[in-house]
Amino acid sequence: MEKSCSNCSQRAQFSLNLLISSLGGKRIQKTTCAVLFCSDCLDELAERLCSDALSQAVNNVLTVVKDRLQTRSTAKTSAGD
Repeated sequence: MEKSCSNCSQRAQFSLNLLISSLGGKRIQKTTCAVLFCSDCLDELAERLCSDALSQAVNNVLTVVKDRLQTRSTAKTSAGD
């Protein structure tokens, strides 16, 4: 079943989960439910993050995931030849 972007309703390509942890003392953590995004909306979200450090972290992870998806897609295409 095709899933839709939570922002624009196009086909979702990514899910975003947040893990928030307390620092110091006994660690308390909570993870959000997945929020689905298409590539364009996730790129836009990353650009709008208010913290440079958070924006950079999200962009770094997104770049790695997109590269791996591209590599996987290329490998499947080559294997089908």
